[in-house]
Amino acid sequence: MATIERGFIVDNQNDAFNAFAKKTRYHTYTHSDAAHVIDFNLGEMVYYGRMDNFNIPVSLGPSPQKILAPTKRTKSAVEPEYGLNFVMMVFEEMALHFEKAVATRQISPSEKYLSDLTVYRGFDDPWIRYRSYTGTYLRSLYGTMLNLGLNPTNTFKNMKELLNFFPAFTQEMALTTPFTYPSYIKSRMGDILGSGLALELADLPYSNDEEKINHFYNSRTWSYYVNACNEFGFRIDANIPWRIVADIDSSIMKFAANRLQMPGGRFIFSSLYEKGAQTYLRNMPKLLLEMYNLLSPTAYEERTSCPAGGEVRKIKRMRTYQNYDQVLAEIDIKDILTFYMRLRLNEQMPEMDKFQRDTIMSDCLKLYQSSGQLTLPLTIFESIVSSTIDKIGSFSYHKKHIQAFYKQMYDRGEIDALQVEAQIGGGY
Repeated sequence: MATIERGFIVDNQNDAFNAFAKKTRYHTYTHSDAAHVIDFNLGEMVYYGRMDNFNIPVSLGPSPQKILAPTKRTKSAVEPEYGLNFVMMVFEEMALHFEKAVATRQISPSEKYLSDLTVYRGFDDPWIRYRSYTGTYLRSLYGTMLNLGLNPTNTFKNMKELLNFFPAFTQEMALTTPFTYPSYIKSRMGDILGSGLALELADLPYSNDEEKINHFYNSRTWSYYVNACNEFGFRIDANIPWRIVADIDSSIMKFAANRLQMPGGRFIFSSLYEKGAQTYLRNMPKLLLEMYNLLSPTAYEERTSCPAGGEVRKIKRMRTYQNYDQVLAEIDIKDILTFYMRLRLNEQMPEMDKFQRDTIMSDCLKLYQSSGQLTLPLTIFESIVSSTIDKIGSFSYHKKHIQAFYKQMYDRGEIDALQVEAQIGGGY
């Protein structure tokens, strides 16, 4: 029988039995009655800042630097850390609160992390991380194709054929190894630091529970820190206690957003964030060009049978694409949209039968053709496949639900007609 070791996890060298026992001990020891000390690994909190009000993956818009603000309270004087501007406004106020507490001897000046608040990590652009991830993914996939002896005669010889080959070839791995940007955002590879809502106030390893106990939970300033975070609208990650996350529904965060003439609360997801699908499809020509160039050889052998017997072998060069215009000259938006939906259904709904898949894709394509814009069909499609509840509503139900939600926002004066137009194609 295994012996239960004492103490808390300090590295990843524990066997499964002792790792479980130590982690249980950590959760018991660090349990807090404070409602804003939260386990972000449980339930819907896993997706906080990464999913909008319809459970659709989102990230900050195409120019996040316009709504981000730096802080000089960083470890490096030349490399500031960033967060959403209203979040950083409140953080600066909280940091001043700590400075005053030290000056008046309310808290000790000798705490390594909880005397002079310092941001060690802030906004971490999820799109940049995703692009690095896709490069690794495609290089690994190319190696797999070589090991299997696959070549253009049974894979693809042009862009059109690639769009058919790729979803089928990656179908089995899609659920555990996402490829699309929305699935990456939603996966464990995504990170709340990509939301602009989270800041980390220490540089400790995530796996060392003993350091968490010593520097935070057992700190003489812990209670003051917990109360200050509550006062200034920050939640504390119970598993990473130096990570604070803006509670967007708190009055102070809403007030700070309004001071900057921005909508507060959950409405930030329709004004400051962009649906991952939109980000992805806007960059799709570039991504497809890179995908094709990474996965295709320069030439291949073509064999044809002769009427008199035998065969003729010819070396043929692969179809090449030099720029995005050449890609778009061969495929259209319907091809790209179908390719995207096939990938997403493989990633999120692997057990869905063919009839349901075909119906959803057909409905979205029809809506795109009738409306001439992608926002509404993509919103409806993502609200179905991204749902964290294993229940698929009808296409028309989701459409009405989404339109009604934005109409309510418009009627309350929380968004204007142009924002309605941007989200669902207008109509109000």
